[in-house]
Formats: sequence, C-alpha cells, structure tokens
Amino acid sequence: MMVDEISWSHEMFGQCDLGDKRRTRRLVDVAARLARHAGSSLAQSCQSEQAAALGGYRLISNDKVEAQAIAESGFEAVAQLCAQHAGDLLAVEDTTTMQYTHAVAAHLGLVGSLPKSKQRGYLVHSVLLLGAESERTLGLLEQRRWCRDDACFGKTQARKHRAYQDKESFKWQQASERMAHRMGKQGMARTISVCDRESDIYDYLRYKLEQGQRFVVRARCDRPLSDQDQSLFAAVKDHGTVLYDSTVEIAQRGGRAARKA
Repeated sequence: MMVDEISWSHEMFGQCDLGDKRRTRRLVDVAARLARHAGSSLAQSCQSEQAAALGGYRLISNDKVEAQAIAESGFEAVAQLCAQHAGDLLAVEDTTTMQYTHAVAAHLGLVGSLPKSKQRGYLVHSVLLLGAESERTLGLLEQRRWCRDDACFGKTQARKHRAYQDKESFKWQQASERMAHRMGKQGMARTISVCDRESDIYDYLRYKLEQGQRFVVRARCDRPLSDQDQSLFAAVKDHGTVLYDSTVEIAQRGGRAARKA
C-alpha cells in the first residue's frame, strides 16, 4: 500500500505533544520533506525554500523540543498500526553505529573495535516491525541510542563482574520490555523477535521463555540441551533432515577492506 509522505508524516507525528501545535505542524512538515528526499540533509530536503529550512533548524535547536517525545510519538503510531494489522508480526532488531568525523565527534563515544580507533559516534539499537505474511513494513517500534564511556573501552574481563542490567547486552531484553509495554499481551502474542547471534545470551533467552514471547535467535553458543544428553549443535547435526536452504548473493564492497561478491 503506497502512502504519500505528508500522510505518512501526519500519521506518525501528527499527535506528537511538543507543547505547541505550531511545533507539531512544523515537525510533520520536516519529517515529510526528509522522507521525500531520503538520505539528504535538512537543507537539501527543503531545496530552495529558505523559510522551511530555517523553521526546521529552529525546531531542532528549540530547548523545549525533546527528541524522545518525537520518537515516542512514532512508536505509539506504529503500535496502533500493528493492532490493526492482521496476522503475525516480525520484530527484526539489530545494533548499528552512527559515526561522525566533524567537531561534534569529540563529545561522543568510541564505536570502533580497537582502543586507538578514531571512530566516534552513537550506538543505535532498533526494532523494525514487519507483517510476516503481507511483508509490509509497519515502522520502528523501539530505538535506543547511547555513547560508550571511553574509560570502560576494552575492559572485556570487567563484564563478568557487572550485573546483567548494567551490561550493554541488556539492550535485547530492554527492547522486548518496551515492545511489550507498547503492544500489550495480545500484540506480543502475534510478534516474533528476530535477532542475530549477538543476542544468544542466556539471560535474554530465559527472559523470552519466562514471558512466553516468541523469538528466532541465530545460535552462537553450543549449549547443553535440558531434555537431551547432548549439545545444541550436535542435536542439529544428528537431525539429518534439512528443513530450509537458501542462497544469499553478497554484493562486492569497495574501499581498502574490499570484499569480493
């Protein structure tokens, strides 16, 4: 189903409470312009309309406009779309990085894997809702951004002595908790979390099972099975029957870390 940018923006942010209806109208306009010119800056999306660009920058720099209020408006709108959508839902989630190289980078955290890395920015964990049968993209239901503390960078062994709730890996459970809060039991009963091998964490898997939530996690650890005298990987290998097979074409990537197709 095709939706124009104005209609989509109004549906996502038209009910956002920014303390003034004029700010909400400006937000709807800015979001529509950015959606119409995906990947472009605010100035580029406004093209030659200087008044629109100035109004957009004023909105962003307004101390009374909170980023979380804008985000929550979108999350609530997506939750309402899910309630109206028939069939199962896929909650596809993953973590990515937003890297910056200009002056603001000095105020952000390290995102590279090496202590001497100069890459700085945010880590962003997002949950994207899709219709399992319709294959329709419903939108973001959850997103969290944070900066790593430079003082803690590279101290891998220290993680073993920290509480689960204080670890970065708690992001998976935290995302599920926020999903459940927005969607309720009925919505979560129709939702399947789809996560990569980074989420193969005992505490997270236990939480999902205890809450009766559905999930698909790519296995990273060869865990013992509670009902069999063997490990997970051995049990899968002994199964003998291929249930699903797929070939994925990986495109070539340039740069110094070139990758063949």
